[in-house]
Amino acid sequence: MSTQNPQFDRVPSGYSQYDEYIAQKTVQGQRTHYLISMPIEQVTSVLPVPDPNKRLEDNRVIRPGHAKDFANYVRRNERWHCGPLTVRTSSDIVSFEPFKDGQFGFLSIGMLRIPRNTRSAFRIIDGQHRVLGIDTMLKDINEELLERRAVLHNAESVDSAPQVTQIFKDQIDKLKRQLERTQEESLGIDLVI
Repeated sequence: MSTQNPQFDRVPSGYSQYDEYIAQKTVQGQRTHYLISMPIEQVTSVLPVPDPNKRLEDNRVIRPGHAKDFANYVRRNERWHCGPLTVRTSSDIVSFEPFKDGQFGFLSIGMLRIPRNTRSAFRIIDGQHRVLGIDTMLKDINEELLERRAVLHNAESVDSAPQVTQIFKDQIDKLKRQLERTQEESLGIDLVI
């Protein structure tokens, strides 16, 4: 039985076992590297979120305050910048298919396929504070959005002055914009095999 519905030209993405990213494949030090750009909101779905109470192998101690500072930096600065994360995995976890005519000397451009159920198969080599910061930021924005919506609902139910409800609506709009940025902006990942 086909998983595709004749009304659709593809399977809806929520039912997929994989996420696919356009990737640049190179070799450095006899190791394959895939450079991808991932929407901020997907980083913590694909990569493990570091636990500040556990020291990661080959990494420094995680300082929650440093991660929170990164979260605040991204939220407050629409012109933020950071370098790519360096992440390690094994060759049997991901697959790469070069595009037709996607070979440019030592560089290949193609599609990198990452299974959705393999978060534990990735090791963050550089960027653990940024990943924890992104996780913190996403949780904070969503919690604040829930709180502001509840406050707005309460204000509207007691017929608060329009100026008061507008303050809450403006706060909600600002938080929604921050969430939109996590879908529109990306983080580079250097995936080392």
